[in-house]
Amino acid sequence: MLRKLILALSFSSLAAFSGSVLAAAFDITDIEGRKVHFEDQPKTFIVANYIANFMMVGGAASLEKVVALTKDGWEDTRYGEYQVFTKSFPKMKDVLVKNSNPQLEDIKVAFNSFIENMKEKLE
Repeated sequence: MLRKLILALSFSSLAAFSGSVLAAAFDITDIEGRKVHFEDQPKTFIVANYIANFMMVGGAASLEKVVALTKDGWEDTRYGEYQVFTKSFPKMKDVLVKNSNPQLEDIKVAFNSFIENMKEKLE
């Protein structure tokens, strides 16, 4: 259930972000038909994986809004992709974090807080 919610919010947020950046408030509906209202467009993003998909939807300029990007396994499992992206977009190396990094704990706390807030709005 929580996984479906996160997935729905991720795709909806990306769609809203890539659509009209000038639009302020927007609504999304999760896969169970529940609506959530947002007053503003997302100002920053944490990309846990699939940076290629994120950038295909938002374009190269969307990388400016990425404040954290998980590195765990990326270089090892998709070496070619890692090399191409970090060479083309050196900023990615500035926002990469690992699970052992204390910075990721702050991200986890922020993400969990976001999820709890979304659950409250959906109830």
